Amino acid sequence: MFSQASKRTRTRLILTAIIVATLPCYCLGWIVAAMAPGPQTPTPTATITFTPTTTATSTLTPTPTSTLTATPTTTSTPTQTPTPTNTSTPTLTPSPTATPTNTATLTPTATATDTPTSTPSDTPVPPTPTDTPVSPTP
Repeated sequence: MFSQASKRTRTRLILTAIIVATLPCYCLGWIVAAMAPGPQTPTPTATITFTPTTTATSTLTPTPTSTLTATPTTTSTPTQTPTPTNTSTPTLTPSPTATPTNTATLTPTATATDTPTSTPSDTPVPPTPTDTPVSPTP
């Protein structure tokens, strides 16, 4: 069959062909990695924020008369804040609503009514004449 030396030579030849065939892939990878952009950093955005501050100062003097002085002071503090990309999420917030209802109510009222009444009296009533038949006597 084949000698031991020819098997070894054939294996070396195959491995060398594989290495030579993959060299262009490695070279292409190095070129693409060299041309890739660097890491991205966020860009800070300057924002001016106005914060009004009011300070009241009172002074009391220990004399028979007192003096109260109010000094309003407004302070503005500019700040610089990086602003990320704004995204909004719409939300629906339910709010309770009271609905008034009108209810009809019957109110009883007093109504005057004439009612005949009888008043007892001590007046004597004369007897009424009646016709009574009389039987003939024999």
